[in-house]
Amino acid sequence: MASASISPSDPRLDTGNLPVSNRPETILASTITFLTIATIAVGLRLHVRFKLVRSPGWDDALIVLALLFSMLTTIFLCLGPSMGGIGRHWLTNTPDQMRGFVLLFYIGVACYTSSTAIVKLSLLVQYLRVFREGRMRTICLWLLALTVLWSVAVVFMAWFPCFPVQASWDTTILDKQCYFFGAKDDSFEFAASYVSHAASNMTLDLIILLLPTALYFQRDMTRKEIWGVSWLISMGAIATICAIARLIDIAVHKGAYEPYYDPTYWGAVPFIMSILEVHFAIIAASMPVFWPVVEDSFKSIFVTTEITVFESHDLGATGGDLEQDSRSTHSGGSQRALHIHRKSRRPTYGQYGDSYSADPLKGGGNIRTNVSASNPYVPPNAPRISNVSKEYTAL
Repeated sequence: MASASISPSDPRLDTGNLPVSNRPETILASTITFLTIATIAVGLRLHVRFKLVRSPGWDDALIVLALLFSMLTTIFLCLGPSMGGIGRHWLTNTPDQMRGFVLLFYIGVACYTSSTAIVKLSLLVQYLRVFREGRMRTICLWLLALTVLWSVAVVFMAWFPCFPVQASWDTTILDKQCYFFGAKDDSFEFAASYVSHAASNMTLDLIILLLPTALYFQRDMTRKEIWGVSWLISMGAIATICAIARLIDIAVHKGAYEPYYDPTYWGAVPFIMSILEVHFAIIAASMPVFWPVVEDSFKSIFVTTEITVFESHDLGATGGDLEQDSRSTHSGGSQRALHIHRKSRRPTYGQYGDSYSADPLKGGGNIRTNVSASNPYVPPNAPRISNVSKEYTAL
């Protein structure tokens, strides 16, 4: 497709000196790394919802669907450098790479658009589990309705940018009607479609991100819940920064038409920002669910808390032989047992004492001791102890 009037020194023919963002190793490393992190985050979220709290919801199903679309976007972007020449100048690609790019571009945009829309829906449905009444729930419901309408519109336009649909990637089809994402023959409409989508997408992200800040003003918020919301806002802020960077790049290059038409070269940065935005959004939606459990796990590994429980009973002047039965119990319905270690002390003048150390105590736990007298020769005036039970709650 190169014209004879193009000079060999034209930058569009440069096969080297690619910026770091356009190199295949950058594309592969950035996309695969954060896809792995996002997958782990969703896995931890599902573990908590299905195994620990046993309360899965539609928000979990939506986040899994968003992750699947994100995986497809990542796969096609990773195939881009070799199959579609992504990162290289358009005129240096082979005809097969040009055709491959058009196909990858169509599928990648459709999957990315679907993923961003579904993540928003998942977050809003997740908010409804928190805001069960009042003004915040009403706001969430209205915003959910708006997001559904927006999602249906942009996802439809992404999957059906041309009629017939095959014209979206088959450039040999001349009898076609294309619009919005598919308007490649109209540089203004093509650029306007991506700028408008990026701007509306970023605006919704910011609104949805600000909603959970209302939780900071609730008095019954625990420290773990505050940390979970903080992680959501932090990861969501990074996703929004990626969306802003993508919007700026698209606006500067007019959707790959300025300063000259070079979609594989100018598109590298928006492609990377798009996939990072989705991955961070998925992580943000998952962290409030699993973070309290991860925090407890870290503290169980690195923190040991010791308490001492001391009992003293007056058994009379002659005393008696005592049997001590100590056993550990499960804590708060979890599978983490509270281990008790006995430190014996000899009873004197009919008194006895035992001290116990227990760890870890985070999350609560019960220490139960059963004390019974086994000496039948206790004077009549001495109290007889049988099956005395005390329970201590570790806070």
